[in-house]
Amino acid sequence: MCRSKKAASCVLAFLLTLCVHAFCEGGNQLSFSFTPAFVMPFQTEPRYFTSGAEAGITIDYQLPVVDFLGIRVNLSGAYLPIWTGDGCAFFSIGGGPSVFLPKLGAFTNSLYGSAGYYYGVIADSGNRTGGSFFLSGGLRSGWQVSPSFNAGIEVSYRFVSDGLGGALYQGLGFGASARYSLLQASPVRIREIKFNDVFPVFLKYYDTHSIGQVVFENSGTAPIRDMEVTFFVDKYMDNPTQCPAPPILNGGQKATIDLLALFSEKVLSITESTVVSGKVAVSYTQGGKRLSVERSGSLHVQDRNAITWDDDRKVAAFVLYKDPAVLEIAKTLARIVKEAPPSIDGNLSTAMTLHEALRKYGMSYVVDPTSSYAVQSKSKVTVDYIQYPRSSLQYKAGDCDDLSVLYASILQGVGIDTAFITVPGHIYMAFSLKMGAEKARKLFSNPSNLIIRGDKVWVPLEITMTTRDFLEAWDKGASEWRENAAEAHLTTVAEAWDVFEPVGYFEDTRPVSFVPENTIKTLFQNALTVFVHRELEAQKARLDKAAEGTSDKASSLNSLAVICAQYGQNDSAKQYLAQALQKGDFFPALVNYGNILYLEGNFAGALSYYQRAQKLKPDDAMTTLHLAQAYSRMGNDGEAEARFRRLASLDPALAARHSELSAPAAGQGKAAEQGSEREEMSWQE
Repeated sequence: MCRSKKAASCVLAFLLTLCVHAFCEGGNQLSFSFTPAFVMPFQTEPRYFTSGAEAGITIDYQLPVVDFLGIRVNLSGAYLPIWTGDGCAFFSIGGGPSVFLPKLGAFTNSLYGSAGYYYGVIADSGNRTGGSFFLSGGLRSGWQVSPSFNAGIEVSYRFVSDGLGGALYQGLGFGASARYSLLQASPVRIREIKFNDVFPVFLKYYDTHSIGQVVFENSGTAPIRDMEVTFFVDKYMDNPTQCPAPPILNGGQKATIDLLALFSEKVLSITESTVVSGKVAVSYTQGGKRLSVERSGSLHVQDRNAITWDDDRKVAAFVLYKDPAVLEIAKTLARIVKEAPPSIDGNLSTAMTLHEALRKYGMSYVVDPTSSYAVQSKSKVTVDYIQYPRSSLQYKAGDCDDLSVLYASILQGVGIDTAFITVPGHIYMAFSLKMGAEKARKLFSNPSNLIIRGDKVWVPLEITMTTRDFLEAWDKGASEWRENAAEAHLTTVAEAWDVFEPVGYFEDTRPVSFVPENTIKTLFQNALTVFVHRELEAQKARLDKAAEGTSDKASSLNSLAVICAQYGQNDSAKQYLAQALQKGDFFPALVNYGNILYLEGNFAGALSYYQRAQKLKPDDAMTTLHLAQAYSRMGNDGEAEARFRRLASLDPALAARHSELSAPAAGQGKAAEQGSEREEMSWQE
């Protein structure tokens, strides 16, 4: 008897512990049931009991994560008559698992099993008592009358031990059940959370693009409304980010929701990949009440230099053009190029200067054997490592993607559009020119070295040629583009930034000891001289070949003069023009000679050539403009006004762009004129 009481005490303690756990886990399904039942013993001889009655109280706790499982505690009392005329009363306590089957509309079904201890009393003159274990199991079917009340029926089986290795009785029970939810579970079930790897450099990207998905289900029967879903990662986010959610979710429906995250720049402090906890929370309205549920999952965060090559635009996030070290170099280039001949494209001058400066700085192309672009780019999921521009300056080295990022960052810092070029196994960069496509095709000796998109002209630059001069790097970049024409792709940084914004992170605050400004000036002048010489020699050879076998030498000489003038070689240009005019006045040569004298400040000399040109073509609008400008710069406002009126009749649109030449604006015209005259300088072919 003592052992029986001890066993009963252990079972009771265990079941009370389950109850306490259930109450402490508030917010999940905790229900109370009362079930009266008819009991029908069916064991073979010796047959002690006949049919009787039972009543039980059950507490069910639905587990918070695996919500189709639960734990139940049962207290019951039964009375079974004995064939001899007496009866036996049974008092039992037990517990076990529950399995909640999928709902069928408002119908609920569950299976359960229990084990426990019973204590029996035979109601006769001796009041004999005893106890042992029992096993039971059953099926409950119910109707969800309201969110908190369920009415149903139960069918159960019970085995009662006689304590001697046999059965005191076995029987079936048939009952009616009333269940009331003490703590209602949220009908919203978070069925699944899937996270993608997070790359810190794309911290702004994840505010509008998914880092994963969560699958919700409304496991109830009533619709839920006004859903708000948020995602939060402690330490790396300042506040939870709200995610898009459906306005209504009917009973039994599922919804898959993209998770968004606005990370703070603290995520850029991660230098080694790590795993963090991400929390998904959903709040909603049901039955006039505001309810909520949440669940956490593990999120893998890569290091701050990580990237995958499934989208070429991603690399643009590393173009940190606002890094102070980058801006300092960019400003130095801008000061130097400002002193260059204005006839040379400013963007070309800047890129030329940058390449020669980095070459002098000692920048090296080094292939990373563990993380080369050639290897990593073959896979869309393999994680690659890219240096931020300041790191490349500090190390004085980088592979093709590192150097592409460095060049693009500095040129973007001075306002030049850049792009990344990808060919199989390699990435390099290009920069845009200020001039349009038509002018570029005429000006450069080898237009095939350019990439033309609409009216935008790009110069491909092989940035890995750190020990070779700018022209060789340009030629190599153009050659690679042509050789891989079918597979080459040009991705502009500006377009890429629309999706993958650059971060505002400066990895290292140590200063960069770059090449002195005076040295860079010398490097630029030398590079410019080499470039102009190559272009002029190539153009001269082309024009000489075109002029072979013809008597029209003037046109070829004039074309060569125009090229010289556009590259700032005014003396050579005037020599070619003088030769073109030896046999008589030639309209293009006269206008072009006047243009050169005008740019040199010899307005009287320019006027004489413009006047000779106008005699050949009295109705030429551009020549009329040049005459008005020359008179204006000589202080002859009357003649300037007369030529302007003539221009207005010949080309109203051109005149409108130069309204400063009209009489009312004459007092302020010269200052305004200087800003536009070079743009309107017409070189005649």
